[in-house]
Amino acid sequence: MAGTYGIPVVIKKNRWELHTGFYGNDLSQSYYFNVPGGATFGERSFSSDISTYKIPFRIGRTLVWTNRASLSPQIGFSWLTSQRTGLTGTGSGSYGSAVEYSFETHAINKNKFMAEAGIDLNISVFRTLILSLGTQYSLGLQSVERIDLTYQVNNQIYEGMVYSKGTGWKFNIGLKFPFIN
Repeated sequence: MAGTYGIPVVIKKNRWELHTGFYGNDLSQSYYFNVPGGATFGERSFSSDISTYKIPFRIGRTLVWTNRASLSPQIGFSWLTSQRTGLTGTGSGSYGSAVEYSFETHAINKNKFMAEAGIDLNISVFRTLILSLGTQYSLGLQSVERIDLTYQVNNQIYEGMVYSKGTGWKFNIGLKFPFIN
């Protein structure tokens, strides 16, 4: 649910499509941990400190649904580069009187790749202006982030490291119009 913004480029030949472009991409951060007794605690941040630039390369195919709507399934990969690496944030908190925690987050790889698959629904709204609604699932191929976590449950201290590859769902909405016909 983090923000992605940029300039998409779709090159069409017959019903085949190449999706690329240049994007700014903020990755949300989260962690969850299980404590003795079966309880789960955690946190998710939608305002991320891991900002990346993204260039996707996905191949798609236009599947005409009606004269005003089509589907475009896609598969490919994206290259991301972090704007910075190293320590990106710290925090602490508690859950009731039994659990206290503290953490540090680190961006650990400057360049990374993600495998992606998705689908767009394209609806013609006016002549060549197309409303596009879509989703992609991104599977991280390298670790993006490391969280060093210390938590205390009933006076027992636990430590751990969590690695994230940035895997997750992305949703998009946009308008498409042709530059060259």
